[in-house]
Amino acid sequence: LPAGSAAWTRLEVDLFVQSDGVYNPHEMLKLRRVQGALSGQSPGSTTEIQGRVSVLSPTMSSRQQFHEQLWACFDAQTWPDKELIVVETYESRPSDFLKSKAKEDGRLVHVAFQRSSDGDFTVGLKRNMEIGR
Repeated sequence: LPAGSAAWTRLEVDLFVQSDGVYNPHEMLKLRRVQGALSGQSPGSTTEIQGRVSVLSPTMSSRQQFHEQLWACFDAQTWPDKELIVVETYESRPSDFLKSKAKEDGRLVHVAFQRSSDGDFTVGLKRNMEIGR
């Protein structure tokens, strides 16, 4: 485990190990939409914003044709404080749509990991990364 991992939760350690070191809790913390988050604060349920709805969606490059529809469904929801968290794995290129949309709309948190087809993360691992984030 890397330096600084002694402060990680069991979930964070498991995610780091199961992702072959790709998931780093400190890097994921930088992506959180938390007002006033402290730099040393652990991500996850310890820093929630009351009333915020987080929609979690794991995806992969073979499903990129559905990303615009995913966004449209999310955007059509009327809840005032919401975010869409997408963990995408891809072989050659991450979703152009999600990359672009995340730059223009802060409610979308897009995390993309390049993986080979035989080394892709499971849907469950991607969901756990979203929850741990």
